[in-house]
Amino acid sequence: MATVDITPAIPANPAADPGIRFPGPDRSPLRRESVESGPLSSLRSALSLALIFAAIDLLIHIAVNIRAQQVGYGLFRDELYYIVCGRRLAWGYLDNQPLVPILTRITDALFGHRTLWTFRLLPSFAGAAKVLLTGLLARSLGGRRPAQAVAMIAVIGAPEYLGVDTILSMNCLEPVFWMTAMLALLQIARRHTSRATTRMRALCWIAFGLSGGLALETKLSGAFFLLCLLAALLMTRERRVLFDRWAAVGVSLLFLIEFPNLVWQWTRNFPTIQWLQAASQAGKDVILTPAEFLWQQVLVLDPFSAILWVAGLLWLIFSKHARSFRFAGLTALLFIALMMALHAKIYYVVPIYPVLFAAGASFWYRALPPARLYTALPLVYMSVFALATWYWMPLVLPIVPPSDYAAWEHRLHYRPEETENFREVALPQLLADMTSWPSFVAQVAAAYNQLPADVRARTGIFCSNYGEASALDVYGVAYGLPPAISGHQHYWFWGPRGELRDTLIIVGQRREDVAKGYGNVQPLATIHAPFAMPFEDGATIWFAQGRLRTPEAIWGSAKDWY
Repeated sequence: MATVDITPAIPANPAADPGIRFPGPDRSPLRRESVESGPLSSLRSALSLALIFAAIDLLIHIAVNIRAQQVGYGLFRDELYYIVCGRRLAWGYLDNQPLVPILTRITDALFGHRTLWTFRLLPSFAGAAKVLLTGLLARSLGGRRPAQAVAMIAVIGAPEYLGVDTILSMNCLEPVFWMTAMLALLQIARRHTSRATTRMRALCWIAFGLSGGLALETKLSGAFFLLCLLAALLMTRERRVLFDRWAAVGVSLLFLIEFPNLVWQWTRNFPTIQWLQAASQAGKDVILTPAEFLWQQVLVLDPFSAILWVAGLLWLIFSKHARSFRFAGLTALLFIALMMALHAKIYYVVPIYPVLFAAGASFWYRALPPARLYTALPLVYMSVFALATWYWMPLVLPIVPPSDYAAWEHRLHYRPEETENFREVALPQLLADMTSWPSFVAQVAAAYNQLPADVRARTGIFCSNYGEASALDVYGVAYGLPPAISGHQHYWFWGPRGELRDTLIIVGQRREDVAKGYGNVQPLATIHAPFAMPFEDGATIWFAQGRLRTPEAIWGSAKDWY
């Protein structure tokens, strides 16, 4: 069986690159072994090391989710939404792609959603896969075992990755598919002029097509990544790989995977584009200047890791030694610039950084003096980074009880930046949206049960946003609640489903808005959720009767896309 050689192509005269100091004779056992070993042993060595660090990352996230449930956190707002979407599978959704609902349905069927660490095994494994791919990318870019270790340590300890890989979402899967596509193209670029077999190039293009297609099926930002990748290839001499006959196979596979979703969008007049336009005009997201955007990148990845990814970006773009890899650096540069221009949220850029960590570690591997420093560098970096991670973890992970979070913020003198414009709350949004959902449903059920039995039988429940509606659909069955309806996001596509009745319980809207559709509006209760987002805590539960308009007219005005 053929094996994949991920040993980088080293130019005949590496010293010709004036931008890098290359070491003299190599006396390091680690470097000598990796250089002298054949391709198979080199690959086995890289995989063994990567698997060790991947296992460490996996155990960290399992432990975090066990701790999270112990201290009072639960399912994230979007996880509840994906459970509901998974129960109503389709080729497309307004605000997410089909893959995560499919995987959520499988996860819920296998493990249920009562135990966090089992429900979140998928993101835990996705985080581990990202670490493994980073190690292989470092190897592919010329780094040996110390460089691979440094790059993987940076990924394990980055605050944004710690948070993202804790919950089941689109964001935990994105980097896996992006970096698989990037690794495949790096191998294709190397093999274009090598004596590698056609079979290996074919396998790499198939891997690219699969990962690129799955990236598109995960999140729309995958399309921007692939466009930047194409532009970067066209800007460099590696454009020649596009003329490989297997490139057509890989690209065709990519489009084949995405085709059903394109049909879904086309037949509905591309609602996702309409939603994105509405969201950009709603003023919900925090708009950052380019300088603020870049500074937030430094913070969410840990300032100490900037010595890796900044160096990696510069090396990929300017070094003659990295000429064969330049398209990877240009892809990252173009994508970061595009996201800044579109005023995207800061975490939209995060999936691109593993390749920059790998490149930076490979650069420092070449630039630093030889011998023992190569062995000591990962240990030093691991020690410093572990201290930094220990500082960040209580702020970005659900391991501190919600009631104690403010004290931790005061002690560490740091408040994570919000990505949306809301009044200040007790917890950052990532953590706030993991609290209070069972309590929220219990409070709505208590209000609903105040009504006489004959009134309850003809009363539906309308929620102001998909988080509330999803929580009621997931947890409300135990209370005998009817299915929730909402005009928010994809819930509007599902329609009223016969639940827009003459009497209605309405959660979270203003009285004047409820009075537009119903003549008699009375408050039943107020939601108490001190650690939730501000539009949840203090929301009023209304009882509305005396419908003033037809259900079709009410539902038409209920559409709420932002």
